[in-house]
Amino acid sequence: MSALLEALRTAQPLPPRFAATHCSQCGTDLGPGNSGVSSCTDHGPAADVAVSYYTAMADEATRLTQRPVNPAAWPSWLSRLPERLLKRAADALAADLALMQGHGHQPQPGCFHVEAFLGDADVLVEFEHEGESGDGWNEPHYDESIKPLCALINGKWVDADQFDEAVQDRWTEAGWEHLKNLRESEEEDRAAAMHADRLERCE
Repeated sequence: MSALLEALRTAQPLPPRFAATHCSQCGTDLGPGNSGVSSCTDHGPAADVAVSYYTAMADEATRLTQRPVNPAAWPSWLSRLPERLLKRAADALAADLALMQGHGHQPQPGCFHVEAFLGDADVLVEFEHEGESGDGWNEPHYDESIKPLCALINGKWVDADQFDEAVQDRWTEAGWEHLKNLRESEEEDRAAAMHADRLERCE
């Protein structure tokens, strides 16, 4: 028995399984251990947890805002981020890329967007749209009109007046074509709905 007690007394503790563990809720670094924890209530006093949590949040926000302006430096920047921030960084990059390519932009009231060409490049053009108005008798008659206002170039809106008239004319043609296709599609939808309604009544 004494030999067993002596062996237990002098035995070296097993090293922790992981060199670093974290809290899944706040991301606090808990140091070496056999496992992390899933809740802040499983480690440290509440005050320490709060401080650690907001410190971690501030650190993460700082790291994400330090993204280089030059896209060529992004791989190096991403390689230095901790794994838990990679998805947030990727989501932010995807959102910025989508906006740069014209996805997610909403036209101003009374306007619409059309994809058109600037040379060989696709650009998103915003048009001002004025519907036909006036009967010509009691009030002046105005034909329907559209006007290109701006174009999305490399993620920035550029005034259409910065481009020559030939470019604006091509954009205007694309705008009218868009309205024509939209109205034809709406007419087809109405015809299909009327046909379906007649079939339903005949049953």
